[in-house]
Amino acid sequence: MKQKIITVVIVMVIGALVAIGVNLEITYLPVVTLLTGALAIRLLRRRGEEVLYDERTAIINQKASAAAIGAFTLGVTALGWLMMTWGTTLDPAYKGIGYALVYLGCGLLMLRMIFHYYYSWRLGGWDRGE
Repeated sequence: MKQKIITVVIVMVIGALVAIGVNLEITYLPVVTLLTGALAIRLLRRRGEEVLYDERTAIINQKASAAAIGAFTLGVTALGWLMMTWGTTLDPAYKGIGYALVYLGCGLLMLRMIFHYYYSWRLGGWDRGE
């Protein structure tokens, strides 16, 4: 609880000093304040003894990320297909945008596959032949 109060005080001081620096047109004050404040919060969190994350939080984050990637990929691919269809009937300019969106969806799937294989190799879930 004490750590949260100190963090809130640091953020309030950062906000005040950045506002003063912007209003008085002191260009280095906001930059120095943000860097110093970020460093102070980082050091404060390192010294904290309370548990910040547990296994449940990690699993929730993993499932939320996987669902977001799936929904975004499906949406981009469906919108790309729709734009390609409109490109043949309504306006030919839609066809190029549709192809770009479909390729973006495919690229995201390829990137996910690459990261999946990398992390399964890195974290030991994949037979490395050793």
